[in-house]
Amino acid sequence: MDLAEEIDYSGPLDSRRLMPLERARHVIREALLGRGQDAEVWAALLSLEDFAELREVMASLPVHWVAELPGEMLGARYGAALVNWVATQIEDGRLVEEGWPLGAALCGSGSDRAFEVVWSLRSLHNYPTEPDESANGLVLQWLWSFPTDAFYFVASHALAGDRRARLILRSLTECHPGTVWRFLIASFSPEEVASVLASAKVEPTIKRSGILNVLDHAAASGTAWPKPMAETGSTNNLRLTAFRSRSRGDWHVVFEELQVHSVGCVRIQQYEMGSRPWPEAGPTHRRFKSLDFPHVSSKAEPASPRAARRAFAEFALESATQTTGEVWTPLHELRQMSDLGDPFEVVQVITGLGAWHEIAPSQHPAFQRLAEALAQGNFEVVDVDSNQSKNIMTKSSDPDAEGDANKVLRGRERQFSPIAGRLCFRALPALASERAEQVLRVFEDLGYPFSGPDSERFSAELHEAIRHGFTLHGSCEAAIEYSEASHGGLNYEITVNSAALADRYEAWLPRGDQMFGSYPDAMVLHVANQLGQRLKVLDIGAGNGRNALALARLGHQVDAVEMTEAFAIQIEKWAQRRSLDVTVHEVDFLKEPIRGARGPYHIAILSQVTSHFGDSEDLDSVLAQLSAQLDPGGRIVLTAFITAEGYEPDEVAREAARARWCTLYTPTEFAAALQHAGLEVELQTGVVEFERTHLPALAWPPTSWFVDWAEGRNVFPMQSPPLELLWFVLKRLS
Repeated sequence: MDLAEEIDYSGPLDSRRLMPLERARHVIREALLGRGQDAEVWAALLSLEDFAELREVMASLPVHWVAELPGEMLGARYGAALVNWVATQIEDGRLVEEGWPLGAALCGSGSDRAFEVVWSLRSLHNYPTEPDESANGLVLQWLWSFPTDAFYFVASHALAGDRRARLILRSLTECHPGTVWRFLIASFSPEEVASVLASAKVEPTIKRSGILNVLDHAAASGTAWPKPMAETGSTNNLRLTAFRSRSRGDWHVVFEELQVHSVGCVRIQQYEMGSRPWPEAGPTHRRFKSLDFPHVSSKAEPASPRAARRAFAEFALESATQTTGEVWTPLHELRQMSDLGDPFEVVQVITGLGAWHEIAPSQHPAFQRLAEALAQGNFEVVDVDSNQSKNIMTKSSDPDAEGDANKVLRGRERQFSPIAGRLCFRALPALASERAEQVLRVFEDLGYPFSGPDSERFSAELHEAIRHGFTLHGSCEAAIEYSEASHGGLNYEITVNSAALADRYEAWLPRGDQMFGSYPDAMVLHVANQLGQRLKVLDIGAGNGRNALALARLGHQVDAVEMTEAFAIQIEKWAQRRSLDVTVHEVDFLKEPIRGARGPYHIAILSQVTSHFGDSEDLDSVLAQLSAQLDPGGRIVLTAFITAEGYEPDEVAREAARARWCTLYTPTEFAAALQHAGLEVELQTGVVEFERTHLPALAWPPTSWFVDWAEGRNVFPMQSPPLELLWFVLKRLS
């Protein structure tokens, strides 16, 4: 059986995947004896023509086959029969706990009655607010499959006072705010959205992580909806504008946040709305199909008081576009605001505005209002030439100490509170000198220049902290906290966050999403299928067990090696629950031997593992160990980031790649490691290309970040990075 046939049943349901009835019953009989592959058993279950027969079979099958049966396919196959049976169970006062994904099955049926069935589930009467509760997952599956109508259904009931609907809406908004907002806007006017959220006691607070919530609203309604943000120790101004291009008729949205911190730091964040077609998702979205759905990018720069005044001047004088209310946006470049990072630029995102560009800033109402506000802050406007886009804003002379008492008072009260702040950056030793120079320039701009000896001492301390942190872990971050001392000097403290890799994985688990995806690698299944049955497998860095458990379900004996305790416990729990032949070894394989290994092995797997190595020595050591534990006909299946031919990475590139979990090797370095371990390449191909071609459609991509990471864009933010994650199938030299 080739790979395409092996995973064929895992894709969307169609007639090609249904078996003849007799063959289906034979497969099921084998499954009752504990034999058979998941995809084949699922296809057999879906091939039964009588729903009653399916129910009887499912009651007898081992739980892991039933628990993982694709619910959408089940619903699409049995439709009304499934929905009516579930409804009967509910009407009789019994909840359905069969182990298979009921919500997805109901959704897959596409039946209107599924609305009533899901809504009637007794668990919804005491709807939980924790995102990992089963009722929450059930409703989520229901809402995903009936997007606009289902959200309208829930929101309408919330508006009418239904307690379940209010709890559902509140919980879903906390877990998936962007999705909730998008569907609410598709069903309600902006005023109704506010009423719906108020009825559910949901506060539409804008957070940077959820900024698409508000941007989607602006794009959908075509109106400006500014929403102030609150943050300790700062005064914030938020401006949000939706523009429609006169030349093309498409939409753009600009979100800007201007923060004036009490410590004398100005930060301007602008989110530029790029363009890609708004996806059509049913009749209710057709009126939006000419909109451009936004892709958001942001820049943020801290600045000194002096740069703050300059930024205020340019920000005001270069603002030439007015829409409604107090919403406005700059259309010209801002000069560099600070000594950190690249110069801040405002990219023109509005085209075809015609005569609006010709309005002189000083004649524009938006500029006038801002100028008046700035004048209250002791600034004055000097209009050099109304035909030029550049004007000058200067600081007025300070009030005379012998003058108006009120002016003297205001002058004192406008002073900043004591200076304090925090600077964070990746701890890359190759950039330590540049970082030290940047930080010292910031201190000088704040009014605290370091003398020669003090400067040298600070640089030495920063170099040592960065070196130490990077040695502990490549993705270490450094932070410098500074504050004004009572004696007039500047105190500072340098710290590094050097949590071990296992600790970082542990911290990921409470998020609830899969860090590696949930489906086994197509390449791993392909090699296992070629080598035969009842193989001995060693899975190094097994993660959440997606490869180890899948191979064990196929009848193979697996040793899973994982250094993260939480992952090791998770694999062991699932293996015991399904009575699978998996032995878990909780060990850091780079530092300790694997005790109790059951080799020699037919397959050794290192999927997404070498990207965490420190250097070529780690690769040499691991490959040599695995080669020694291979069966004579065995294979090593691994991924590695390999640079393009002709590209020579410098030290900054190597450290930056390691910091982003993309440890790289040149073709020459990788070939040397293979030669040292006595291995040769049997197969080499791109991970993205192979997995995208051979994984089921629903399993690709494994995570939202995977493609950019595997194609090297996490390290090199460019269209064609000189780095790619490759699959290698290795065998021992003859």
